Amino acid sequence: MKQAILYVFSGTGNTWAVAGYYQKALSSTFQTERVAITVDGGHMPNPQPYDLVALGFPVHAFNAPEIVVRFAKVLPASKKPCFLFTTSGEGVRLNDVSTRLPARILEKKGYRVLSVRHYVMPYNIIFRHSDAMVRQMVLYAKALVPLHASDVLKENKETLRYPLWERVLSFLFRIEWPFCRIEGLMMHADPHTCTLCKACVARCPMHGISVKNKRIHFSSACCIAFVVPWIVLKMPSPWGFSMAGKSTVPIPWKHWRRIRLCRFLSPPRNCFSRNGIFPSVMRRS
Repeated sequence: MKQAILYVFSGTGNTWAVAGYYQKALSSTFQTERVAITVDGGHMPNPQPYDLVALGFPVHAFNAPEIVVRFAKVLPASKKPCFLFTTSGEGVRLNDVSTRLPARILEKKGYRVLSVRHYVMPYNIIFRHSDAMVRQMVLYAKALVPLHASDVLKENKETLRYPLWERVLSFLFRIEWPFCRIEGLMMHADPHTCTLCKACVARCPMHGISVKNKRIHFSSACCIAFVVPWIVLKMPSPWGFSMAGKSTVPIPWKHWRRIRLCRFLSPPRNCFSRNGIFPSVMRRS
């Protein structure tokens, strides 16, 4: 049987779950292996023995996370067919451009990038989808992945188009890469609500959270910036989203710096009407 490998970076598990759907969809033709991209490199299988390669990651500020770009740069060259898939909490078209940089890197290394897909999964930034929306997103992803897998099995190659305005905005938003390292050092857990359960330590994909002297400490090893505090504090965001029914108000600096991790790691709660319209997922060709 042919072999496929899925290199996956996942922060909260959404992208890892979608990779599992691909693993199942490709199982009729490929013996598929999922490998997590880690900050320390870990054991990364060489893609040469595999017949198909995939790269999956969440969209951060209309870009691939910096760790994914670094991984693509060190991945050994190959002429294998590959595809990319991404996840985010909204189906806006601008998220599609996040695959441009890693796709270009892979193509320069000789990979045949067949196609890319973007899946809307439960949001972990700015607001939370309702439980009903989460269930619907999972159903959509499970239905759409086999369709894309079918195209991949046929090695149907699509033309990837990225308008100039998308490329410019994506480049500008890469300011997040250096800024998130600074923001990581400014974060701290609320000592009044933190129970030292260490769930955040175990789940951080960058290994940037630790416990020292019975307190949570953050390092500069952070890969996402500027919006996390609005979720964990359940406070309104400056973009006009109302969280927990509160109106939009400016957030004081002292609150911006404070993180309540246990709320961040809790299951989704209802923040929007269950009658909300499911966001569209753009199919680019």
